Amino acid sequence: MLISVIIATALAVANADGPGSWNYDRCDVANGPVYWADLCMGTEQSPINLCGAVNLPISAAITMTNYEKEIKADLMRDGGVKFTVDGGDALTTSVGQVPQFLGRSTPDVTEDIVWNLEQAHFHWGRTDVNEEGSEHYMENFQYPLEIHFVHYNSKYKDVTEAVTSGNSDALLVIGTMYRLQEDAAVGETESPALTALGNGIDAQRRQGKENQELSLTPSQLIDTSGGFYTYAGSLTTPTCNPVVTWINLAKPMPVTPSTLRKFQDVRAGDKTIADHGNYRNLMPLGTRILYKSGDDVVSYPCPNRGVVEPAWEGCSASGAPSLSAGLLAPAAAALAALAAALRL
Repeated sequence: MLISVIIATALAVANADGPGSWNYDRCDVANGPVYWADLCMGTEQSPINLCGAVNLPISAAITMTNYEKEIKADLMRDGGVKFTVDGGDALTTSVGQVPQFLGRSTPDVTEDIVWNLEQAHFHWGRTDVNEEGSEHYMENFQYPLEIHFVHYNSKYKDVTEAVTSGNSDALLVIGTMYRLQEDAAVGETESPALTALGNGIDAQRRQGKENQELSLTPSQLIDTSGGFYTYAGSLTTPTCNPVVTWINLAKPMPVTPSTLRKFQDVRAGDKTIADHGNYRNLMPLGTRILYKSGDDVVSYPCPNRGVVEPAWEGCSASGAPSLSAGLLAPAAAALAALAAALRL
């Protein structure tokens, strides 16, 4: 089975002129994040500030299958990498009855859903701005890097059928934050898989190669030992489909400044993605409830006035009015943008 793992997304320099075009420039009122109100639909939007969580009233555990295997990776010049599992075994995940509890499945589904891994990708901030990058904030704090493992419900034949169904049980995304290794706990070091990815994308950028092969172990990119947050949310790029069960792992992993800079230097076309970063502004939680796996996760009340998001020169703090103030209203969106949306 072929698994597509997107290490960097060219969406940061998306079409500036065509219909449905968008980008991450907070100062661009025509195609930047404020404009996404015309492209996104639904009120259950992501990302959010992970704070004020309450314990899940059900027991839940994350079970990941084949993530511990060494996987062949074909790293491509556009920032993508394709993984192939020896023997054709799929990478799958189960999170028990969490989707059903969140209303992300029909009541008649009593068995645990099996989720197939479709792709994974990273989000980071502007070059040399190490205080930003993650899409979610955890307990009011933004991290420099975040990975998303995107899964689709195995009842669908593929991810396209899952998303186009419009059903709330379509996707499961597992997110992990990365913090600078100098800020990590004593003894914590960057994983070999993350180091390999950083070296690979750096070598490719320098050498201008179309593709190159490397091997990775996906389980080295995540750590489920610290518990998790969970909520009903959406994709984080247009069309922002509200069909995602989010599992946000509570234990950050370390990234070295050197590896982080290699992500920040990734280019899409003739531009560096990190001119603007590739993360979406915070969205309001609204009437939703954020849950956590149990007492293993310590969660504090959310600040009454929200959090201060990164400042942008030439426009207001979030590039026009703050998106976390709830300015993204539901809007109809063409599913022609589906391929872009799947990159989150």
